[in-house]
Amino acid sequence: MSNNQKIQIIPAIIAKNLGDLKDELSLVKGLLPKVQIDMLDAKYTSYKSWPFDDFENFKRISSENEGLPYWVDFDFEADLMIENPMEHLEDFIRAGFSGLIIHLGTISGAEEFLKIKELNQKYDVATGLAFCPSDNISDVLEIGKDADFLQVMGSDNIGHHGEVLDERVYEILKKLRQEFPDKKIGVDIGVDLNTVPKLVLSGADKLVSGSAVFEGDVSDNVNKFRRILSGISG
Repeated sequence: MSNNQKIQIIPAIIAKNLGDLKDELSLVKGLLPKVQIDMLDAKYTSYKSWPFDDFENFKRISSENEGLPYWVDFDFEADLMIENPMEHLEDFIRAGFSGLIIHLGTISGAEEFLKIKELNQKYDVATGLAFCPSDNISDVLEIGKDADFLQVMGSDNIGHHGEVLDERVYEILKKLRQEFPDKKIGVDIGVDLNTVPKLVLSGADKLVSGSAVFEGDVSDNVNKFRRILSGISG
């Protein structure tokens, strides 16, 4: 298991629009250094979120005429829950994201993933591979060996906050940690104060959470996560 000092708590944001994104970011500013923005295009998922509410407007950011909100305060990852991620890849790279998460179900296979990674590498952008509990673990292992990090979705029902963690995730994490002992492995969906201890003990070192961070007192929620992590023996 990874050193608990290196375990990351990462707020997940599904923003309806740019104003919503700014509001959510303001709540975690100064509390956590990295955020994950979930991007939904209403094609791969059932509805759309920022920036697909107005992608032409987003191009003010991707053309570097405007920065991401609070760009000096955060390290940004984008979780691309979109069909054909290659189509918009350069927009997200130029917008200033340090990591782009590609979903297994949005690519044709290892060859396409490597093309995405090669483009990202040119700009020093990390490439993550995300997948759902029902996805074929053999495909995950084949493509995942080339990923900079992995992200297990806690449910097959992605693109929503407040979903219950699929119990299969714990065994999946153990398998991934065995196969990739030095790779960052995250979980997104179902990450809360109750599931964190077992997730960490199973091998997760990136804890991505929306509801458990943002519902109620955000600062208090983050401190509760930290206290739990400090209590887990390494």
